[in-house]
Amino acid sequence: MKIIAHFLSLGVVCFVVSVSPVFASAAYDSATAGAPDFQNAEVWPMLEGKENFVTQEWPEGRVMEWANPGQSGGPNVRNGLDIWDPANWLVNGQPATEVRVDENTDLYFPDSDTEYKVVFLNAGV
Repeated sequence: MKIIAHFLSLGVVCFVVSVSPVFASAAYDSATAGAPDFQNAEVWPMLEGKENFVTQEWPEGRVMEWANPGQSGGPNVRNGLDIWDPANWLVNGQPATEVRVDENTDLYFPDSDTEYKVVFLNAGV
């Protein structure tokens, strides 16, 4: 199961993601934020193919991946990792040098055998 969250505006007050282990088909593993594979009906059964976003060109954004699957993070999470520490993120597959969340950022939370959550409540987002 891949979970990708996209911030549409900077006015987000609370953003919590809980990730639980779930079986997903191999088709889901082929779809990424940079190549969503909209034509694959197994991944996107709700699409009719007429949606505007399927054919639009989108500027390349930034994909921030939580680098600690199975470990929770956030200011209100007991023993949680610091969500603003670049060591806890990958950006476009590389170690992060800064943590910047804006309208051009997709957040990716990898699968884990252990449920975890990443909380942005009261985190200044």
